[in-house]
Amino acid sequence: MKPRGCLRSFGRALLLLLLLIGVALLANAAWLNWRELQARAERRALIERHSTLFPATATALQQGRLSVPTPTPVPQSALRLAYFAPDRAPYGAFGPRLLPTNTRRPTRTPDPSAFTPTPQPTATLPPATSTLPRVPFREVCTEKPQVTAVPPRAPRLRSEDDILNIILLGTDEDLQPNEPSVRTDTMVIVSINRTVGSVAMLSLPRDLYVCIPQLGMQRLNVAYGWGQSVGWSPGGGFGLLQETILYNFGIPIHFYAKVSFNGFKALIDALGGVNIAVDCPMIDQLRFTGQYDAQGTPVYAPYTLDVGYYRMDGSLALWYARVRQRLSDFDRNRRQQQLLRAMWREALSQGLLQKAPELWSQASQIVETNLQLPDILGLLPFALNLTPENISSFQLVKGRETDAWRTPYGEDVQIPTEGLFETLRQFYTPPTRNRLVRNLGSIEVINGSPKPNYDLVAVDLLSWEGFRAVARGQGEATAQTVIYDYTGSASPQVLQELRRTLNIRADRIISQPDPNRTVDFRVVLGADYVSCSAPGFGTRVN
Repeated sequence: MKPRGCLRSFGRALLLLLLLIGVALLANAAWLNWRELQARAERRALIERHSTLFPATATALQQGRLSVPTPTPVPQSALRLAYFAPDRAPYGAFGPRLLPTNTRRPTRTPDPSAFTPTPQPTATLPPATSTLPRVPFREVCTEKPQVTAVPPRAPRLRSEDDILNIILLGTDEDLQPNEPSVRTDTMVIVSINRTVGSVAMLSLPRDLYVCIPQLGMQRLNVAYGWGQSVGWSPGGGFGLLQETILYNFGIPIHFYAKVSFNGFKALIDALGGVNIAVDCPMIDQLRFTGQYDAQGTPVYAPYTLDVGYYRMDGSLALWYARVRQRLSDFDRNRRQQQLLRAMWREALSQGLLQKAPELWSQASQIVETNLQLPDILGLLPFALNLTPENISSFQLVKGRETDAWRTPYGEDVQIPTEGLFETLRQFYTPPTRNRLVRNLGSIEVINGSPKPNYDLVAVDLLSWEGFRAVARGQGEATAQTVIYDYTGSASPQVLQELRRTLNIRADRIISQPDPNRTVDFRVVLGADYVSCSAPGFGTRVN
């Protein structure tokens, strides 16, 4: 071919290439324009849907103060057709649906350029009228098909008192260092009522099956990690957990404090250990020996902790807080609250609360929180004046606040029941108006059993129920446990509550009216005393 012909052919090919590039650019621009128009149409439709029932949300959408979350697409390979029997669906039955099978633990790493984290506001707390951080409000949890019906939004718990709610989180990130999302296996809401000077603690089981905004029906313990991994806005992991708890339980959470397993051990060791009353024996529970085998695998061995009063270091306290072998998650929640009380008592007795400004920098190396030092200082007078009688504890019980259910994926979870909301109401009612308004009287406990420190175990049990009890130490040995009633049966309801708490039969009450009494009741623990009523150890009296 002649050179001129080659140039002519090359020119035609170049022109055709430029023409194709131009067509591609025009097509791309048209597609982007169509996508933008579609997004605008969806936004207008969303505003129209909200304008009648939720005008405030519609206005926020119009003004750009509220963003519309974009659901994470689920690949078709991860979908399957599922059918559910009506008697297995706790909130009602759905027909056949396409359902994601890979939502157990999300692991998607967020694109840093896809979002800008919004810092959580903080508040200075000394005045009782201080403004708390705003808790996000969500009208609809998710519209995506779920394995069971999505529960409606819970009514928000309200009080005329000045209440501050902090959630304490314990994570497994030490055990899962390579996982992009962590699980909050410990979740305790600490509700501080600054009007009446009381604290209520509520443990949320990790297996509670709730609706997590945008994600859908899942275990509660994945909310924080999923929010972190996808860059939930506002607030990241805490922001999503905050919205999840508000939607499902109606509790506004204002602050959080998160600690890993190693961080928890460090806190206990920094206190020099804590005193714990063990009321149920923990027999042959596996515990890390501190040794590793030739392959570097941790070595575990059976460990038994009998009923008694113990000084626990960080390692033993972590094991006590976490162990669940042949024990329930609900029992573990109680033990975790026990440790929180013990840490508060220890910090108070050592005068560490007054040293908060000096210790803040060290504590912030261990605990991740959105509380600031001024917030801590504002709570100090409250913490210093708090008494054990003004601390109430709540744990959810299977069969009362929750029901067991197995998902179509074979996951054993706990479904909240109607009884949960009555417990939540009691949780939000301060003990001075709810429980301590009753005159529970004063009690002394004497240990007449051969086991040391049983009086301390009994006093710990009584303090959980709001009794004012004092341990008097070892007394004369006796075979039977008895209660001396010096009120002359003036308080039958209190006496019944005392018997129930200590697991003592009605025929073990000795009435000895005494107008000059120094205490209302004396409890003498005998060799037959059984503090534990768990299956296999004792029987709960009526």
